[in-house]
Amino acid sequence: MPSAVEHENILIAIDDSAATWRAVDYVADLGRTSQRLCVHLFHADFYPPDLQESRGGTTANEEEEVEAQLERKQQRWERRMQGAAAHLFNKARGVLERAGTAPDQIQCHVVLLAHREELTDQILNSAREFGCGTIVIGRNSFHWLKELFVDHLSEEISRRAPKLYVKVIE
Repeated sequence: MPSAVEHENILIAIDDSAATWRAVDYVADLGRTSQRLCVHLFHADFYPPDLQESRGGTTANEEEEVEAQLERKQQRWERRMQGAAAHLFNKARGVLERAGTAPDQIQCHVVLLAHREELTDQILNSAREFGCGTIVIGRNSFHWLKELFVDHLSEEISRRAPKLYVKVIE
């Protein structure tokens, strides 16, 4: 059984990795012993490079059309990403609720990043914004960031959040 965490507001950074589901199970175990636990499920994804900016146009009208096309493509991608996030949230909610966490104590947050390098800052800023004193993350969650850091995302967050309790789940 996991030990108590520093604070009862917990942010879990989730993707669809095995490490994430171990982190969700860890928090579910905490929920069995604390009725005051408030869980913030956090999911982020970044715009693919081809959706970050347009190629531009040679005239003002062409530029306007190219920008409108890019915006439509971005909106379609955002809807797909929101749908994928909803699936993850439903799965995580099910695990947490079966363990005894009240549905009104689970909040879901989706963040669309312009660049994947923003993930660490966004997790830390979100934890502070939501009043979370604890971040729970799987060691190998958000594997697409591995090439950016010498260590995994979890180690990067631990280094940059000295005032937050960061629980890294193996």
